[in-house]
Amino acid sequence: MNRYDTASDIVTKAIRGRGLDVTTAANQAGLDPTILQKWLDGNGPQPELTALAETLGLGAEALGSLSPAFDAITLPAGIEVLVLPFDGETVNAWWIESAGETLLIDAGPDEESLKTALKGRIPQTVIVTHTHHDHIGGLPFLEKSGARILKPLEVGFRGIAWGGGKLTAVSLPGHHPEGWGYHFVGPSYSWLATGDAMFAGSMGGCPDPASYRQACCGLGQVLLTTADDVLILPGHGPATRRDIEEVQNPFAPTW
Repeated sequence: MNRYDTASDIVTKAIRGRGLDVTTAANQAGLDPTILQKWLDGNGPQPELTALAETLGLGAEALGSLSPAFDAITLPAGIEVLVLPFDGETVNAWWIESAGETLLIDAGPDEESLKTALKGRIPQTVIVTHTHHDHIGGLPFLEKSGARILKPLEVGFRGIAWGGGKLTAVSLPGHHPEGWGYHFVGPSYSWLATGDAMFAGSMGGCPDPASYRQACCGLGQVLLTTADDVLILPGHGPATRRDIEEVQNPFAPTW
């Protein structure tokens, strides 16, 4: 599976997050604004990115070497990504089985695509990372089917026992003002479901600089509580790990 964001997507998110426009960002980096804009629009060659990364507070090496291809992470038994169609793109829901319990993270954009992906299965428990429509469309179907829809605060603070381990909700606002992640620590592995707060090689777009600062701060606080090899289960794109993202994610210096 390819990464969800390209280098130009990342630069666009960082420019907005810094409260800049393209001309100002280009001038500060010593670039031709017209050339930068054409690249961002997908109509021109990639400009030299080192100075631009430094201007935007991004990791220059990670940004310059980013490619769409991403080596697939081997998921442990019991973790399955459901890739659902959404507005010409895709969105993830995650099916988790552990110690005889089943959990679904996010509910996709609509009932029909979720039912197709579930192949007749109904999770015992459902948790949602945020309420953007592509993550909650299947909730009415799940509620009618008898699944338990857990609110983030029910899983927050001290966490709950689940799947032979501990499941805790963690606050990840920014992309969405009420964004949540979920951290599971089990006997043999741990995972962090980030929704759209973090992707392989990127993070969710934020509407303004205040939200961007909030998103970066929240990710930094949450990642401090996780192991280096924790699996990252994002709302779009492939699964990854914290140790990979610390090297390959251009946003890592902002966390």
